[in-house]
Amino acid sequence: VIGEDASGSVTIDRYRFIAESQGTYTIKYIATDAAGNSTEVSQEVHVGDTDAPEVEWDDADEDLITTANIGDYYEFNLNMISLDGVEGVTAITTPTSQSEADYSVTVNLYDASSSVVTNEYKNDDDKKNSYRWKFEKSGTYELRIVATDKAGNKVTKSYNIVVAENETETETVKPVVGTILIVISALILVGVVAYFVITSQVKKGNKKGPKSKK
Repeated sequence: VIGEDASGSVTIDRYRFIAESQGTYTIKYIATDAAGNSTEVSQEVHVGDTDAPEVEWDDADEDLITTANIGDYYEFNLNMISLDGVEGVTAITTPTSQSEADYSVTVNLYDASSSVVTNEYKNDDDKKNSYRWKFEKSGTYELRIVATDKAGNKVTKSYNIVVAENETETETVKPVVGTILIVISALILVGVVAYFVITSQVKKGNKKGPKSKK
């Protein structure tokens, strides 16, 4: 017995938990009275490293673009960012004294239809931590960087790149449409003129009387 209320004593069973791995655990306390009324309280317990990595650009003004045109290329490499203050490539490299790296990173570019844009450096061993994409159509693209630390904590960073339609294509369409309309108008005008000419000749022919017989 560790306490009393108006109805008498209150007993609490004691429990012991062992956290077998680091992370965030939730402990729920549920109290129920004799009438069946219950209430629940939750408590989070953080064990070990539970903080997600911090992703920072070394020079966002220079390296992170926000707009582009169709046909443009965008190049990115992991040294443009740092993870918890550690340069990107260094952070994902496994130290000789460890069996795994402290961080892992995935980088993808998605087009306006959420399809993954092909990294042209994917099969180039000399460009292992570099990326090169081509903007082949207009719309809003998403550069997505997912960083995970050794404890399993993950963070996702997304950046939008707006790709506009080429002005030359728009300007080319307008003259073509204009030319077609002019041609159609000219053909209609020729048809109208021809109609009036033929009609006029028919009317003149009808006004002449029949020839007298000799």
